[in-house]
Amino acid sequence: MLFTAKVCACPHSSALNLCATVGTSWSSSIWRGAHSTVAHRHALHHGRTIAGHQSMPHKHITDCQRRVVHRHAMATQNSSTASHKTEQKSHDSVASPQSSQQPRATHVKLQSAITAAKFSDWGIYNYKAVVAYDGTAYKGFQLQRGERNTVPTVQGVLERALCQIRQESRETLRMQSSGRTDAGVHAKGQVINFYSHKLVPDCTTMMHSLTRMLPDDVSVRSMQRVPPDFHARFTAMSKVYHYHLTVAAKVDPFTRWYSGRVQSPVDLSLMRQAADLFIGQHDFTHFANLGNPDPNPVKTIRRFDILPNEHGFVFQVEGNGFLYKMVRHMVGALLAVGAGNLLPDVIAHKLALGKTQLPGEKYRGWSIAVAQGLFLMDVKYPVHDDPGVLCHPDIEHDCFGRPLVGSITGEE
Repeated sequence: MLFTAKVCACPHSSALNLCATVGTSWSSSIWRGAHSTVAHRHALHHGRTIAGHQSMPHKHITDCQRRVVHRHAMATQNSSTASHKTEQKSHDSVASPQSSQQPRATHVKLQSAITAAKFSDWGIYNYKAVVAYDGTAYKGFQLQRGERNTVPTVQGVLERALCQIRQESRETLRMQSSGRTDAGVHAKGQVINFYSHKLVPDCTTMMHSLTRMLPDDVSVRSMQRVPPDFHARFTAMSKVYHYHLTVAAKVDPFTRWYSGRVQSPVDLSLMRQAADLFIGQHDFTHFANLGNPDPNPVKTIRRFDILPNEHGFVFQVEGNGFLYKMVRHMVGALLAVGAGNLLPDVIAHKLALGKTQLPGEKYRGWSIAVAQGLFLMDVKYPVHDDPGVLCHPDIEHDCFGRPLVGSITGEE
Protein backbone atom coordinates (compact mmCIF):
# COMPACT_ATOMS: atom_id res chain seq x y z
CA MET A 1 0.00 0.00 0.00
CA LEU A 2 1.35 3.43 -0.93
CA PHE A 3 0.84 6.57 1.11
CA THR A 4 2.50 9.95 1.43
CA ALA A 5 4.70 11.14 4.25
CA LYS A 6 5.20 14.61 5.64
CA VAL A 7 8.91 15.27 5.99
CA CYS A 8 10.94 18.21 7.20
CA ALA A 9 14.32 18.55 5.52
CA CYS A 10 16.73 20.30 7.84
CA PRO A 11 20.03 21.40 6.24
CA HIS A 12 21.78 21.05 9.62
CA SER A 13 20.70 17.45 10.20
CA SER A 14 22.25 14.32 8.75
CA ALA A 15 18.98 12.39 8.83
CA LEU A 16 15.69 12.97 7.08
CA ASN A 17 13.42 14.19 9.85
CA LEU A 18 9.96 12.67 9.88
CA CYS A 19 7.99 15.06 12.03
CA ALA A 20 4.39 14.37 11.14
CA THR A 21 1.87 12.00 12.57
CA VAL A 22 1.28 8.95 10.39
CA GLY A 23 -2.26 8.62 9.08
CA THR A 24 -4.17 7.03 6.26
CA SER A 25 -2.90 9.86 4.08
CA TRP A 26 -0.08 12.27 4.80
CA SER A 27 0.45 15.63 3.21
CA SER A 28 4.11 16.48 2.70
CA SER A 29 5.91 19.77 3.05
CA ILE A 30 9.39 21.17 3.40
CA TRP A 31 9.56 24.28 5.54
CA ARG A 32 12.33 26.71 4.80
CA GLY A 33 12.93 30.42 5.35
CA ALA A 34 13.84 32.68 8.17
CA HIS A 35 10.75 32.69 10.36
CA SER A 36 10.71 34.24 13.77
CA THR A 37 11.14 31.54 16.41
CA VAL A 38 8.45 32.93 18.67
CA ALA A 39 6.00 33.42 15.85
CA HIS A 40 6.74 29.98 14.44
CA ARG A 41 6.12 28.27 17.79
CA HIS A 42 2.92 30.29 18.18
CA ALA A 43 1.75 29.09 14.77
CA LEU A 44 2.55 25.50 15.62
CA HIS A 45 0.61 25.71 18.85
CA HIS A 46 -2.50 27.26 17.29
CA GLY A 47 -2.37 25.58 13.88
CA ARG A 48 -2.24 28.92 12.06
CA THR A 49 -0.54 30.18 8.90
CA ILE A 50 2.46 32.52 8.95
CA ALA A 51 3.81 34.30 5.84
CA GLY A 52 1.87 32.01 3.56
CA HIS A 53 3.25 28.81 5.14
CA GLN A 54 0.60 26.39 6.40
CA SER A 55 1.40 24.82 9.75
CA MET A 56 0.23 21.37 10.77
CA PRO A 57 -3.22 20.98 12.38
CA HIS A 58 -2.97 21.37 16.14
CA LYS A 59 -4.48 17.99 16.91
CA HIS A 60 -1.77 16.17 14.94
CA ILE A 61 1.23 17.93 16.55
CA THR A 62 3.17 16.06 19.24
CA ASP A 63 5.76 17.52 21.59
CA CYS A 64 8.64 15.92 19.71
CA GLN A 65 7.33 17.38 16.44
CA ARG A 66 7.28 20.86 17.97
CA ARG A 67 10.86 20.39 19.14
CA VAL A 68 11.97 19.28 15.66
CA VAL A 69 10.41 22.25 13.89
CA HIS A 70 11.60 24.63 16.62
CA ARG A 71 15.18 23.42 16.14
CA HIS A 72 14.77 23.89 12.39
CA ALA A 73 13.50 27.43 12.88
CA MET A 74 16.45 28.27 15.17
CA ALA A 75 18.90 26.88 12.62
CA THR A 76 17.44 28.80 9.69
CA GLN A 77 16.51 32.16 11.25
CA ASN A 78 19.99 33.60 10.47
CA SER A 79 19.85 32.64 6.78
CA SER A 80 20.46 35.59 4.47
CA THR A 81 17.52 37.21 2.72
CA ALA A 82 19.31 37.04 -0.62
CA SER A 83 19.82 33.31 -0.31
CA HIS A 84 16.15 32.83 0.51
CA LYS A 85 15.04 34.94 -2.48
CA THR A 86 17.37 33.07 -4.82
CA GLU A 87 16.05 29.74 -3.65
CA GLN A 88 12.44 30.94 -3.96
CA LYS A 89 13.08 32.23 -7.49
CA SER A 90 14.51 28.88 -8.51
CA HIS A 91 11.43 27.13 -7.12
CA ASP A 92 9.01 29.53 -8.85
CA SER A 93 10.63 28.87 -12.21
CA VAL A 94 9.39 25.29 -12.17
CA ALA A 95 6.16 25.80 -10.23
CA SER A 96 2.77 26.76 -11.58
CA PRO A 97 1.27 30.16 -10.64
CA GLN A 98 -1.23 28.37 -8.40
CA SER A 99 1.41 26.36 -6.56
CA SER A 100 3.53 29.46 -5.98
CA GLN A 101 0.86 30.68 -3.58
CA GLN A 102 1.14 27.50 -1.50
CA PRO A 103 3.96 26.43 0.85
CA ARG A 104 6.90 24.89 -0.98
CA ALA A 105 6.45 21.15 -0.84
CA THR A 106 8.00 17.97 -2.09
CA HIS A 107 5.44 15.16 -2.32
CA VAL A 108 7.11 11.79 -2.06
CA LYS A 109 5.14 8.57 -2.07
CA LEU A 110 6.74 6.02 0.19
CA GLN A 111 6.06 2.38 0.81
CA SER A 112 5.55 1.43 4.44
CA ALA A 113 8.91 -0.38 4.46
CA ILE A 114 10.77 2.82 3.59
CA THR A 115 8.75 4.84 6.07
CA ALA A 116 9.50 2.53 8.97
CA ALA A 117 13.17 2.53 8.06
CA LYS A 118 13.19 6.34 8.12
CA PHE A 119 11.59 6.28 11.55
CA SER A 120 14.48 4.10 12.74
CA ASP A 121 16.96 6.71 11.51
CA TRP A 122 15.98 8.74 14.57
CA GLY A 123 17.73 6.21 16.78
CA ILE A 124 14.77 4.57 18.51
CA TYR A 125 14.59 0.80 18.05
CA ASN A 126 11.82 -1.55 19.14
CA TYR A 127 12.49 -5.06 20.45
CA LYS A 128 10.13 -7.95 21.14
CA ALA A 129 10.90 -10.70 23.65
CA VAL A 130 9.06 -13.89 24.61
CA VAL A 131 9.32 -14.46 28.35
CA ALA A 132 8.62 -17.49 30.55
CA TYR A 133 8.23 -17.29 34.31
CA ASP A 134 7.08 -19.12 37.39
CA GLY A 135 4.62 -16.70 38.95
CA THR A 136 4.64 -18.26 42.42
CA ALA A 137 6.91 -15.67 44.03
CA TYR A 138 5.56 -12.64 42.16
CA LYS A 139 2.69 -10.28 42.74
CA GLY A 140 1.65 -10.53 39.12
CA PHE A 141 3.39 -9.20 36.03
CA GLN A 142 2.65 -5.48 36.20
CA LEU A 143 4.91 -3.16 38.15
CA GLN A 144 3.29 -2.09 41.41
CA ARG A 145 3.44 1.42 42.78
CA GLY A 146 5.96 1.57 45.61
CA GLU A 147 7.18 -1.94 44.77
CA ARG A 148 9.57 -3.43 47.29
CA ASN A 149 12.03 -6.23 46.83
CA THR A 150 10.00 -8.31 49.29
CA VAL A 151 7.00 -8.31 46.90
CA PRO A 152 8.51 -8.32 43.40
CA THR A 153 6.74 -8.29 40.05
CA VAL A 154 7.92 -9.84 36.81
CA GLN A 155 7.99 -6.48 35.06
CA GLY A 156 10.08 -5.08 37.89
CA VAL A 157 12.85 -7.66 37.59
CA LEU A 158 12.83 -7.41 33.78
CA GLU A 159 13.10 -3.63 33.80
CA ARG A 160 15.90 -3.59 36.36
CA ALA A 161 17.92 -6.06 34.30
CA LEU A 162 17.28 -4.22 31.03
CA CYS A 163 18.16 -0.83 32.51
CA GLN A 164 21.48 -2.24 33.68
CA ILE A 165 22.29 -3.98 30.39
CA ARG A 166 21.18 -1.17 28.08
CA GLN A 167 22.23 1.66 30.42
CA GLU A 168 18.91 3.34 29.74
CA SER A 169 16.02 4.49 31.91
CA ARG A 170 12.55 3.00 32.37
CA GLU A 171 11.16 6.03 30.55
CA THR A 172 13.24 5.14 27.49
CA LEU A 173 12.36 1.44 27.62
CA ARG A 174 8.58 2.03 27.82
CA MET A 175 8.02 -1.69 28.34
CA GLN A 176 4.65 -3.13 27.29
CA SER A 177 3.30 -6.64 27.82
CA SER A 178 0.67 -8.71 26.04
CA GLY A 179 -1.26 -9.07 29.31
CA ARG A 180 -1.02 -8.44 33.03
CA THR A 181 -1.07 -11.84 34.66
CA ASP A 182 -2.22 -11.99 38.29
CA ALA A 183 -0.21 -13.04 41.33
CA GLY A 184 0.61 -16.74 41.16
CA VAL A 185 -0.20 -17.07 37.44
CA HIS A 186 2.57 -18.50 35.24
CA ALA A 187 3.61 -17.92 31.64
CA LYS A 188 5.44 -19.86 28.98
CA GLY A 189 4.73 -17.37 26.21
CA GLN A 190 4.35 -13.90 27.69
CA VAL A 191 5.38 -11.23 25.15
CA ILE A 192 6.92 -7.87 25.90
CA ASN A 193 8.30 -5.06 23.78
CA PHE A 194 10.66 -2.27 24.77
CA TYR A 195 12.53 0.59 23.09
CA SER A 196 16.21 1.47 23.03
CA HIS A 197 18.36 4.21 21.57
CA LYS A 198 20.98 1.59 20.72
CA LEU A 199 20.81 -0.70 17.71
CA VAL A 200 21.57 -4.30 18.66
CA PRO A 201 23.04 -6.23 15.72
CA ASP A 202 22.68 -9.59 17.48
CA CYS A 203 19.51 -10.02 19.53
CA THR A 204 20.54 -13.53 20.58
CA THR A 205 23.51 -12.13 22.48
CA MET A 206 21.30 -9.58 24.24
CA MET A 207 18.78 -12.32 25.06
CA HIS A 208 21.45 -14.44 26.77
CA SER A 209 22.85 -11.42 28.61
CA LEU A 210 19.41 -10.53 29.89
CA THR A 211 18.65 -14.08 31.01
CA ARG A 212 21.91 -14.20 33.00
CA MET A 213 20.81 -11.05 34.84
CA LEU A 214 17.40 -12.47 35.75
CA PRO A 215 16.45 -14.73 38.67
CA ASP A 216 16.09 -18.44 37.97
CA ASP A 217 12.27 -18.28 37.82
CA VAL A 218 12.27 -15.84 34.87
CA SER A 219 13.76 -16.61 31.46
CA VAL A 220 13.82 -14.98 28.01
CA ARG A 221 13.01 -17.55 25.32
CA SER A 222 13.49 -15.41 22.20
CA MET A 223 14.18 -11.85 21.14
CA GLN A 224 14.00 -9.94 17.87
CA ARG A 225 13.84 -6.42 16.51
CA VAL A 226 10.35 -5.44 15.36
CA PRO A 227 8.72 -2.42 13.64
CA PRO A 228 8.57 0.78 15.71
CA ASP A 229 4.78 0.55 16.04
CA PHE A 230 4.66 -3.08 17.22
CA HIS A 231 2.80 -3.19 20.54
CA ALA A 232 2.81 -6.40 22.56
CA ARG A 233 -0.80 -5.96 23.62
CA PHE A 234 -2.60 -4.12 20.82
CA THR A 235 -0.89 -5.80 17.87
CA ALA A 236 -1.86 -9.26 19.19
CA MET A 237 -4.53 -11.21 17.34
CA SER A 238 -5.23 -13.77 20.08
CA LYS A 239 -3.93 -15.29 23.30
CA VAL A 240 -3.90 -18.90 24.45
CA TYR A 241 -4.30 -19.90 28.10
CA HIS A 242 -4.07 -23.34 29.66
CA TYR A 243 -5.52 -24.23 33.05
CA HIS A 244 -4.19 -27.39 34.71
CA LEU A 245 -6.49 -29.23 37.09
CA THR A 246 -5.62 -32.15 39.35
CA VAL A 247 -8.33 -34.53 40.53
CA ALA A 248 -7.06 -36.00 43.79
CA ALA A 249 -8.18 -36.42 47.37
CA LYS A 250 -4.80 -35.29 48.71
CA VAL A 251 -2.55 -32.44 47.74
CA ASP A 252 0.43 -33.39 45.57
CA PRO A 253 3.42 -31.40 46.91
CA PHE A 254 5.08 -31.50 43.47
CA THR A 255 2.17 -30.00 41.51
CA ARG A 256 0.38 -27.83 44.05
CA TRP A 257 1.93 -24.57 42.78
CA TYR A 258 1.18 -25.37 39.13
CA SER A 259 -2.31 -26.83 39.21
CA GLY A 260 -5.76 -26.29 40.64
CA ARG A 261 -7.33 -29.22 42.50
CA VAL A 262 -10.73 -30.81 43.06
CA GLN A 263 -11.18 -33.73 45.42
CA SER A 264 -14.10 -35.47 43.71
CA PRO A 265 -14.46 -36.62 40.07
CA VAL A 266 -16.21 -34.27 37.64
CA ASP A 267 -18.25 -35.05 34.51
CA LEU A 268 -16.10 -34.36 31.45
CA SER A 269 -18.97 -34.56 28.93
CA LEU A 270 -21.05 -31.99 30.84
CA MET A 271 -18.09 -29.63 31.10
CA ARG A 272 -17.43 -29.91 27.37
CA GLN A 273 -21.08 -29.19 26.63
CA ALA A 274 -20.95 -26.07 28.79
CA ALA A 275 -17.57 -24.99 27.36
CA ASP A 276 -19.08 -24.86 23.87
CA LEU A 277 -21.40 -22.11 25.12
CA PHE A 278 -18.42 -19.80 25.58
CA ILE A 279 -17.28 -20.10 21.96
CA GLY A 280 -18.13 -17.09 19.81
CA GLN A 281 -18.63 -13.42 20.56
CA HIS A 282 -20.27 -12.66 23.91
CA ASP A 283 -20.47 -10.07 26.64
CA PHE A 284 -18.46 -11.71 29.46
CA THR A 285 -19.36 -9.23 32.20
CA HIS A 286 -20.63 -12.04 34.47
CA PHE A 287 -17.38 -13.95 34.04
CA ALA A 288 -14.99 -11.29 35.31
CA ASN A 289 -14.11 -9.55 38.54
CA LEU A 290 -15.68 -6.13 38.95
CA GLY A 291 -12.60 -4.59 40.55
CA ASN A 292 -11.05 -3.73 37.18
CA PRO A 293 -13.90 -3.13 34.70
CA ASP A 294 -13.13 -3.29 30.99
CA PRO A 295 -14.79 -0.62 28.80
CA ASN A 296 -15.36 -3.34 26.19
CA PRO A 297 -16.61 -6.56 27.86
CA VAL A 298 -17.43 -8.15 24.48
CA LYS A 299 -14.78 -10.73 23.60
CA THR A 300 -14.51 -13.56 21.09
CA ILE A 301 -13.55 -17.06 22.20
CA ARG A 302 -12.22 -19.05 19.26
CA ARG A 303 -11.86 -22.43 20.93
CA PHE A 304 -12.34 -24.01 24.34
CA ASP A 305 -11.04 -27.57 24.71
CA ILE A 306 -10.92 -29.79 27.79
CA LEU A 307 -8.38 -32.60 27.53
CA PRO A 308 -7.85 -35.36 30.11
CA ASN A 309 -4.35 -36.22 31.34
CA GLU A 310 -2.82 -38.48 33.96
CA HIS A 311 -3.53 -36.06 36.81
CA GLY A 312 -6.89 -34.67 35.75
CA PHE A 313 -7.64 -32.19 32.97
CA VAL A 314 -6.17 -29.33 30.95
CA PHE A 315 -8.55 -26.53 29.91
CA GLN A 316 -7.29 -24.85 26.73
CA VAL A 317 -8.89 -21.56 25.67
CA GLU A 318 -8.02 -19.13 22.90
CA GLY A 319 -9.59 -15.72 22.42
CA ASN A 320 -8.96 -12.26 21.04
CA GLY A 321 -9.02 -10.80 24.54
CA PHE A 322 -9.88 -11.57 28.15
CA LEU A 323 -11.40 -9.61 31.00
CA TYR A 324 -9.93 -9.45 34.49
CA LYS A 325 -9.77 -13.06 35.83
CA MET A 326 -12.09 -14.16 33.03
CA VAL A 327 -10.36 -17.51 32.35
CA ARG A 328 -10.46 -18.46 36.02
CA HIS A 329 -14.18 -17.57 36.20
CA MET A 330 -14.97 -19.69 33.16
CA VAL A 331 -13.02 -22.66 34.57
CA GLY A 332 -14.76 -22.24 37.93
CA ALA A 333 -18.17 -22.28 36.26
CA LEU A 334 -17.27 -25.40 34.25
CA LEU A 335 -16.13 -27.19 37.39
CA ALA A 336 -19.45 -26.34 39.05
CA VAL A 337 -21.23 -27.84 36.02
CA GLY A 338 -19.01 -30.94 36.13
CA ALA A 339 -19.75 -31.42 39.83
CA GLY A 340 -23.50 -31.19 39.23
CA ASN A 341 -23.89 -27.91 41.10
CA LEU A 342 -24.69 -25.72 38.08
CA LEU A 343 -26.74 -26.25 34.95
CA PRO A 344 -25.23 -25.32 31.56
CA ASP A 345 -28.34 -23.20 30.93
CA VAL A 346 -27.17 -20.85 33.69
CA ILE A 347 -24.00 -20.10 31.73
CA ALA A 348 -26.05 -19.35 28.62
CA HIS A 349 -28.30 -17.06 30.66
CA LYS A 350 -25.34 -15.16 32.15
CA LEU A 351 -23.83 -14.63 28.71
CA ALA A 352 -27.16 -13.31 27.42
CA LEU A 353 -27.47 -10.86 30.32
CA GLY A 354 -24.07 -9.29 29.74
CA LYS A 355 -23.70 -5.84 31.26
CA THR A 356 -27.45 -5.19 31.23
CA GLN A 357 -27.45 -6.59 34.75
CA LEU A 358 -24.22 -6.46 36.72
CA PRO A 359 -23.41 -9.58 38.77
CA GLY A 360 -22.79 -7.70 42.01
CA GLU A 361 -20.69 -9.08 44.85
CA LYS A 362 -22.91 -12.05 45.70
CA TYR A 363 -22.12 -15.67 44.93
CA ARG A 364 -22.65 -16.31 41.22
CA GLY A 365 -23.10 -20.06 41.39
CA TRP A 366 -19.41 -21.01 41.18
CA SER A 367 -16.09 -20.29 42.87
CA ILE A 368 -13.30 -18.73 40.87
CA ALA A 369 -10.50 -21.19 40.09
CA VAL A 370 -7.22 -20.66 41.98
CA ALA A 371 -4.45 -18.73 40.24
CA GLN A 372 -1.63 -21.27 40.32
CA GLY A 373 -3.22 -23.55 37.71
CA LEU A 374 -3.26 -20.87 35.00
CA PHE A 375 -0.57 -20.51 32.31
CA LEU A 376 -0.30 -17.93 29.53
CA MET A 377 0.95 -20.23 26.79
CA ASP A 378 1.09 -18.24 23.58
CA VAL A 379 0.31 -14.86 22.01
CA LYS A 380 -0.34 -14.79 18.26
CA TYR A 381 0.52 -11.86 16.00
CA PRO A 382 0.41 -10.96 12.31
CA VAL A 383 3.70 -11.52 10.49
CA HIS A 384 6.15 -8.81 11.62
CA ASP A 385 9.56 -10.26 10.76
CA ASP A 386 10.69 -7.16 8.85
CA PRO A 387 11.39 -4.27 11.27
CA GLY A 388 11.14 -1.90 8.31
CA VAL A 389 7.45 -2.60 7.65
CA LEU A 390 4.93 -0.83 9.88
CA CYS A 391 2.40 -3.03 11.68
CA HIS A 392 -0.27 -0.30 11.73
CA PRO A 393 0.30 2.07 8.79
CA ASP A 394 -3.23 3.50 9.04
CA ILE A 395 -3.05 4.80 12.62
CA GLU A 396 -1.38 7.84 14.16
CA HIS A 397 2.23 7.59 15.31
CA ASP A 398 4.59 9.86 17.14
CA CYS A 399 7.69 11.15 15.35
CA PHE A 400 9.64 8.02 16.31
CA GLY A 401 7.10 5.71 14.70
CA ARG A 402 5.66 4.56 18.02
CA PRO A 403 1.88 4.08 18.01
CA LEU A 404 -0.31 6.59 19.76
CA VAL A 405 -2.31 4.26 22.00
CA GLY A 406 -5.53 6.23 21.62
CA SER A 407 -5.43 5.73 17.86
CA ILE A 408 -4.62 2.02 18.04
CA THR A 409 -7.39 1.29 20.54
CA GLY A 410 -9.97 3.74 19.25
CA GLU A 411 -10.04 5.49 22.63
CA GLU A 412 -9.97 9.23 23.05
